[in-house]
Amino acid sequence: MVITLETAARILGKFNITFTAEGVRSLVQKGLLKTVPRHNSHIIRGSRYNYGIDLESLVAMLRKKSISDSDIKEALDM
Repeated sequence: MVITLETAARILGKFNITFTAEGVRSLVQKGLLKTVPRHNSHIIRGSRYNYGIDLESLVAMLRKKSISDSDIKEALDM
């Protein structure tokens, strides 16, 4: 599944990791998050970036930071 950088920033903000799309971009550059190219998806149509964030890589990064699955699920259910 793909989410926008802005959505990823909101999720990561709940855990005080980063609060902006630029912060998410830096995590991508560090190799902590994986990107998915934009293929005119309705999910990332409203984003100003031409790629989205792979949700599985986001969840994996949160788990590596010892965040519980229940907290992750709660953040994803926004």
